[in-house]
Amino acid sequence: MAGRQAGVALVLGVATGSCIWSAVAAGGMSAIILASEWAIVGLRFAAAAYLGWLAFKPARAAFRTRAVNGTQPNPRTTGSYMRGLLIHLTNPKAILFFGALYAFGLQVGATTGTVLLTTGAVVLQSILIFVGLAVMFSHPPVAEGTAVFGEPSRAFSLPSSGRRQQVFC
Repeated sequence: MAGRQAGVALVLGVATGSCIWSAVAAGGMSAIILASEWAIVGLRFAAAAYLGWLAFKPARAAFRTRAVNGTQPNPRTTGSYMRGLLIHLTNPKAILFFGALYAFGLQVGATTGTVLLTTGAVVLQSILIFVGLAVMFSHPPVAEGTAVFGEPSRAFSLPSSGRRQQVFC
């Protein structure tokens, strides 16, 4: 599996993770968050550290990875679905989002139908948005247009009459 198929499989894993976190939050995690201020603060710090790590990894990889013969490296695509699922299940932002959605977004005493409707809307939205993005960014003209940002030296230059002009570097 490669390209568009791998991307769609990955985002379906993310959508499954959204469904799982939504069910966990609807099942009582929100009550724990409402009752415990330290849980919210801890989740915020964990989410901030996770975001920092997520920013560091691609920045480091961008400086290490070089295209060979003008082609982009082909990432492994085996296990794309599981990778997407694990990314989402270990993402503290997702935990905080779903906990807050049900804790603060639904009224106390919301009916089962309201909770199920909210869960269904979240899952449907996740699938539509993430699959749409995977398909869009796997379309060759879009992928080629965004590939320029894979090389740090090219990310800060603009095309100018057949040669590249440095902007910030």
